[in-house]
Amino acid sequence: FSYSKRDVDNSNFAFNIELNPLESKIFYVRLSSSNNVSNLDPSLQSSSYLEKHTRHQILINGIFYGFMIIMLFYNLSLYFAVKEKAYLLFCFYVFFQLFYFLGGDGTAFQYIYPNSPWLQNRNSSFSTILTLIFSTLFINSFLELKSKMPKAFTINRFLIGILSVLLILNPFYLMEFFPKIAFY
Repeated sequence: FSYSKRDVDNSNFAFNIELNPLESKIFYVRLSSSNNVSNLDPSLQSSSYLEKHTRHQILINGIFYGFMIIMLFYNLSLYFAVKEKAYLLFCFYVFFQLFYFLGGDGTAFQYIYPNSPWLQNRNSSFSTILTLIFSTLFINSFLELKSKMPKAFTINRFLIGILSVLLILNPFYLMEFFPKIAFY
């Protein structure tokens, strides 16, 4: 469901549970997802601890995302300065890698597309495929494989073709298949 329907405004999926001190209760949680939930790490935390942990995580992520955005704009400025296609392809690679991380920690769902659980559920597969496509295109361009290593260039073109088919099929089929091959 959409981000606005969450009990707690947090990029992690959190909800409130009322417990008195020293009280013991058994909770059952039913999960339903077409995604791989093997990275689910449930824990019971006080709201103050969750807020402190969230502030720390936002700081660390902000520094990381800041470096990635700086790298993206630096390479974009290099592209405009020297008109070398490899810099633009690298920018796309960095962008989709950034999008992968933003989706992975829930930040993209919280701030970019809060009303699209469909996109959040497919973010990892979409961004992984696009990252692989643009990294392969970058390698082809930067290393000038077409002229220096035609066999490697042909293999990379074949790989890009396969990834393009996966990208097209992703909304229809790969929801259940791709996360299993992407994260194991």
